[in-house]
Amino acid sequence: MDTGFILIQRIKQGDEKAFDIFVRKYYEEIYKYCKFHCFDMGYAEDITQETFSICAFAIW
Repeated sequence: MDTGFILIQRIKQGDEKAFDIFVRKYYEEIYKYCKFHCFDMGYAEDITQETFSICAFAIW
């Protein structure tokens, strides 16, 4: 089973450590994607953080 799916299930059950693991697992990949499309490192970091904020809101 996909580890991302398992992490999301754990997050839905209230496991905050699982969200930390989720962020560490996907942060770099999402950040690279954002940086590639906006060419500004600071803005890419902001978009990456906002992505995880939206994700957390959607899961919880």
